[in-house]
Amino acid sequence: MGPAGSSVNGDYLAAVAGAPQPDALRVWNVDTGRSVVTLTGLFKDWGFAVGGRVLVVLVIVSHRDHEIRFYDLNHPDQAPRRIPGKHGPVGLAVSLDGRLVAATTQGGPVRLCDAVTGELIEDLHGHLNSSDGVAFSNDGHRLISAAGGLEAVKLWDVGTRQELLNLSGTGSALLDAMWSLDGDTILAGAPWQAWHAPSWEEIAVAEAKEKSEAQRP
Repeated sequence: MGPAGSSVNGDYLAAVAGAPQPDALRVWNVDTGRSVVTLTGLFKDWGFAVGGRVLVVLVIVSHRDHEIRFYDLNHPDQAPRRIPGKHGPVGLAVSLDGRLVAATTQGGPVRLCDAVTGELIEDLHGHLNSSDGVAFSNDGHRLISAAGGLEAVKLWDVGTRQELLNLSGTGSALLDAMWSLDGDTILAGAPWQAWHAPSWEEIAVAEAKEKSEAQRP
């Protein structure tokens, strides 16, 4: 997210300080005007989840490690749930329904988390180097993670956590990724480039063809 934002339900307002690397984040309860979270120290990305009730922050622990924190804004006195991890952090995405969070890392794994419980679901392994941009499809069933070159974008099945497709492109570090509103197009950049987002039927046909070719003598 940007230097400021509000939760989906409008109950909370957040502001970020520090440039070029943000090092302070503060969240207020709109009704009371009181600060509910104050975070100081370097972090990479942040967002609201679970209908605006949870603040998610991707924290830089060191150049080799990170931490994903989940703050329950309705209970600000409680310590945040924490998911520690190896590798430096890159980016964060929250599913449209606010229940899932995905974080990318400099080591490659894409971390899929449950925003309601603040727990890790699974690390998705597929990128050889860093995973950068990340975004959920509008229905929350698919996830894209961007990197660059021959593995510019990887498409994942959120339910099975399996890699569905690898798309090649240009650029060495595609830090942003998104879906078109109709869900038919995947975009990543910069340099910005676009790919057709295959339907489940098209993915099934491609997998069947790949399996058939692999079985040929």
